[in-house]
Amino acid sequence: MDRRTYVLSAHPGCIEANYVERRGSEINLLTRLDSQFFLVKENGTDSETKVLEKFDKNVNEYINSHPLKDTRVLFVLPSEEITFRTLVFPFQDTRKIKQVLPFELGNEILGHLEDYHYTYQIKLVDEGQAKALIQLVSKEKRDYLVEFCSKKNLELQGVLSSASLLAGFLPRDWKVGKCFQVYVGVDECFVSVLYEGDLLTVKSFPNRIFEVVENHYRQSEEQNAIELREKLAVNTENLRPIKNELVWLCSQINLFLRSNVEDYSNLSISFHGVFASLFNWHNQRVSLQTNHVDQQVLEGDAEQSSPQQLQASESVETKVTDGKQSLAMVDSNIRIRGTDEPSDRNPWGILGDMPKRFPNFLDRHPLSHFSQGTPVQRFVKQNRFGLAAVILLSIIFLGSLGGNSFLQIKTKQQLITHSDLQLQQQISQILPNSNLQADQAISHLKNLITQRMQVLELSDNFADRNYISLKFLERLTNLMESDTKLSLERIEFSSDRFSMNGAIDSYENLQKLKGKLEIFPEFKEKRIIESNRKSQEDILYRITIDL
Repeated sequence: MDRRTYVLSAHPGCIEANYVERRGSEINLLTRLDSQFFLVKENGTDSETKVLEKFDKNVNEYINSHPLKDTRVLFVLPSEEITFRTLVFPFQDTRKIKQVLPFELGNEILGHLEDYHYTYQIKLVDEGQAKALIQLVSKEKRDYLVEFCSKKNLELQGVLSSASLLAGFLPRDWKVGKCFQVYVGVDECFVSVLYEGDLLTVKSFPNRIFEVVENHYRQSEEQNAIELREKLAVNTENLRPIKNELVWLCSQINLFLRSNVEDYSNLSISFHGVFASLFNWHNQRVSLQTNHVDQQVLEGDAEQSSPQQLQASESVETKVTDGKQSLAMVDSNIRIRGTDEPSDRNPWGILGDMPKRFPNFLDRHPLSHFSQGTPVQRFVKQNRFGLAAVILLSIIFLGSLGGNSFLQIKTKQQLITHSDLQLQQQISQILPNSNLQADQAISHLKNLITQRMQVLELSDNFADRNYISLKFLERLTNLMESDTKLSLERIEFSSDRFSMNGAIDSYENLQKLKGKLEIFPEFKEKRIIESNRKSQEDILYRITIDL
């Protein structure tokens, strides 16, 4: 529910409204609009469509005569237009309950389920069971209210039954155990059974109070509920039809209570409606507080309805033992509310029971016949034109952005194509005898470059080597003069020994060779061992040096 809302009674003949404001977790009553009576049925044969046409005329007349400050409306349907059913399931799986609920309802109502709009509230009870309270309303009436708000540019906040609305007004300290709410007003009469503040069942009693009060209302100058109620407390002869209806309702209420009250010693009963202060609880029954009430009407109707229950009730009322126990003591634990409240209730209908401040139970009520949806959905609904403009501008912006991106992509594709063509021409110049594509040519060139790099690296390694053996041989060959005949057959040079053998032309040159080896840095101060023998042509020698 939005911050400020009109709660409008959708009774066909008694229309009224309250202007309320949501403040956090509470709702404050700001203004009460006057009740207004309308003639709905000229005869009892009017069809539902005919009644809705008259109601449409009446509610339009009421809104025209009471201009609304806000466009937000919450409708309250009379309980007599609601079908209440309570189903008990032997399991507590809410998902399964939702699945089988339509099939179970089909056996509980007259007509087709498609003709109704229903809401439900599931409560888990003991022994693995679950109870579902279902409220069904004519789909034609519910759709009419939705269409009416659409035509009037009103924001529908919800559609509640009067019983659900009245249950929400119950004080917190009364939401303990089982409680009965008795509503007797001009618009309707019903009894609600609540447990821990939640509705269990609702019994509505059709009556003629509205017709009788409407006739009196139109024929007299007084248009005040307080004055009418005060006159009812006095035995005014022209108000006897209203009294007779109230007495008959007392009998029906008593019969309902007898079949639903298990323990009279612990009973909580709350009276509501414009006639609440006229009722009293005494001797385990509801009675009418007037100076002269025709009790024969009450007794006659009650006896015709349930003589055995009345007889049992009378035996309980007259049973007193030695004055130690009386009905006053039995009734001492009973909580009664609403019968002695100040008589300042001027509105005629259900909205007269709305307190000036009460907990906010209207937001997303489980038994509402219309849901506003999630906060996001409500925001979208309330700002649909602004959101449409934002979406349109976003589409234009995204379209232009997409077109610009498309042109950029197209330009880049053309540049890539041109670059590929240039690259293919360069490849043809580098590799004239190949028909390789760009990626293949690049891979081939990479392999060639790798091979060339390996050759260059090998050459660099060869150039950087320190050829000690070659240098040693160079020094060794430079020991003798050029005219000396010297040959080397084998040279062995290791870390621990040096040896060489070959042929030389004379002993003299062999000694020179041996002497020059002594001046080598490697052989300095080393022992040189020489062996030789004479051959036919030369002297074969072997020189060994231990390192």
